[in-house]
Amino acid sequence: MGNPDEDNTPDHPFISGDKAGNSNNVPKKTSHWLLNSKVCLVIVILLLVIIGLIVALIIVSTSHMPPPCEAETDLMNIVKQLCVNSSDRSSGCHLCPPSWLLHGDQCYYLSDVTDRTWDQSEEQCKMMGSDLLIIKDQDQQEFIQRTLSQRADDRYWIGLHPDEDGWRWVDGEQYNSSLFQIKTQPSGRCVSVTRSYYYQSSCSSAYRWMCIRKAVRI
Repeated sequence: MGNPDEDNTPDHPFISGDKAGNSNNVPKKTSHWLLNSKVCLVIVILLLVIIGLIVALIIVSTSHMPPPCEAETDLMNIVKQLCVNSSDRSSGCHLCPPSWLLHGDQCYYLSDVTDRTWDQSEEQCKMMGSDLLIIKDQDQQEFIQRTLSQRADDRYWIGLHPDEDGWRWVDGEQYNSSLFQIKTQPSGRCVSVTRSYYYQSSCSSAYRWMCIRKAVRI
C-alpha cells in the first residue's frame, strides 16, 4: 500500500502550462474587442450624422421650391404677359430687345443717333449681336419700305457691298436683283436705303444704320 500522505495526483505540467497561457491571453482578447467596439461605434455615429445632413438638405431645398403645377402656371402667365401682340399667346411668341421691331421671326433696329460710316455701322451691329440689314425675300423688302415710309427721308446703311462676283450680303449670300434695284454711283462701294430708293454710296459717308437679328422664341 502506498503512503496515504503521499500525493497521488499526477503532475501535468503541460496542462497547467496551457491554463496559465490561456489566463494570460484573456486581457489581450478583451482589449481587442473593446477597441473594435469603439471603432464600430464611431463609424455608426458618423453614418448617422451624414444621413441626418442629407435629409436636412433635402428638406431645405424642397421647402423653397413651388409645387410643379404652381411653377408651370406662373410660367404660362409670364408668357401671356410678354406675348401681348401674339395672335396665339398660348403657343408662345417671338420677342425682340427693347427699341427693336419684330417682323416674322426677325428683329430690326433702326438707329436714331450719331451717323456712322459703313464700317462703323457694321461694327455697331456686331456689338449688338446682329448684322447690318440683310434682305432675303419680298416680305422683308415690303416691311422695310413700310417702316421707312413712316420716317423722315434719312439714309440708312444696309449690309450689302460688292466683291469680284457682284453685290454680296454680309452673311456671304449673293444679292437678288429681283427684290430691288440699286441706283449706281461711280464712287460707291456700299449700299444705303431711304424710304424711296436703294443707293450705291461711298462707304466713308456718314449715315444711320439698320441691324437685323433672330428673334427669341418663348
